[in-house]
Amino acid sequence: MDSILADFMEGLWDTIEAETRVRGTTKNVTEFYKLEAGFPSELPKNITEYFHARGFFADLKPIQGAQQAMEMLVQDGYEVVVASTPCTPHSAEEKVIWLKKHFPMLDQKNLFLCHNKQMLAGDVIIDDALHNVRAFKKAQPSALAITIAFPYNHEDIPVGEPDFRPAYDLRAEGWENLSFAWGQIVSFLKADKARFIDMSFSVGRTPANTI
Repeated sequence: MDSILADFMEGLWDTIEAETRVRGTTKNVTEFYKLEAGFPSELPKNITEYFHARGFFADLKPIQGAQQAMEMLVQDGYEVVVASTPCTPHSAEEKVIWLKKHFPMLDQKNLFLCHNKQMLAGDVIIDDALHNVRAFKKAQPSALAITIAFPYNHEDIPVGEPDFRPAYDLRAEGWENLSFAWGQIVSFLKADKARFIDMSFSVGRTPANTI
């Protein structure tokens, strides 16, 4: 959900800039759990305090192009399941309200707040975190794995492993052109539609398509 449907990164930079007058950049965040790398100087408090604050997730903007993409997929018969990891009890509540507000085209009963997304079944996972995708693909080897390209989900090809296969089947044009990335994802899924049997789909940053 985060960084796939909800613009977590820009929301984080906005929040910190409002307090410190210093803006972070996604470009420098090359590891998933090291968000502080996006700042040129030390922050006045731990970066987790900013996105653990009450109201943070409620105020996030939708990723550009995501709403239109969900409309198209739902109209095309996909069942979209949204999976997201809540970092605090209040963030769980905020995510439920946020999804209903910004994505009314999705079945609100298909929202799962969980840490282990591989426990959900689906034909496709759309997630920005490599560890989520690898776990999902291990549980369901035939599933498609899709992401939007961010600096922190780049895969290096290991030296001396000619049979190496990347975790993602599609790494769409990234964080600098999110609307275009979602256009790529929709086109990829439509081209591969014959592959699906029951048309289930999950989306995750977080399942049938998982997002």
